[in-house]
Amino acid sequence: MFQKLKRIFLRGAFDLKVSVYIIGGSQIIVSVLAFLRERILVSFMGRGAELDAYYAAFKLPDSLFLLFTALISAFVIIPFLSNKNEKERQKFIDSLVVFYIFSSATVALFAFTFAPLYAKTFFPNIYYGEHGDEFLLAMRVLLVQFFILAFSYIFMSLVQMQKRFIAYSMVPLVYNAGTILGTIFLYPKFGIVGVAAATTISAFLHFLIKSKSNSFSLYFCPNV
Repeated sequence: MFQKLKRIFLRGAFDLKVSVYIIGGSQIIVSVLAFLRERILVSFMGRGAELDAYYAAFKLPDSLFLLFTALISAFVIIPFLSNKNEKERQKFIDSLVVFYIFSSATVALFAFTFAPLYAKTFFPNIYYGEHGDEFLLAMRVLLVQFFILAFSYIFMSLVQMQKRFIAYSMVPLVYNAGTILGTIFLYPKFGIVGVAAATTISAFLHFLIKSKSNSFSLYFCPNV
């Protein structure tokens, strides 16, 4: 049973009509989950300083993630790899992964170190306010998420290239569901830091799904 589900999950090469249904259906579910996530966040935190601190904690990690994904979007990597043979693809992917690990880890460490300066400069009211400590810690936790997601984005492009749309569509579902569960179970005890930790764990699940859904073998991340 497990092997059958695994084959369905990793299946590629759907025709265009089926692919549209898979991606479109998953996006509808993702939109519903995103709406529920926002409503749950508001119901737990209220519309006040704590919610503002939570959203502000995402600003720096999200900006760094957008910068990195702009450098290696699927629209760039897929056409490039489609013109390469298997050996050339593998060599390029290995080089790309090493570059991404080094560069994203360096940027994340730099941002982690200077997070207090960033917070004081751009969000002084939050930093010096009631939730300042939580805000800073949540931001640093989310910088770990940035590193994981930046690395995971390479595998997302590879999964798209292999037309494994079920695996591709599952990732945002897992990410949103993880954030919702984290808010429900971790927020009461750990506050916004608990929610940030839940989104980081969800990002790691994002990485696992993508890395295990591609057919390229990496020495530290073997294929399924």
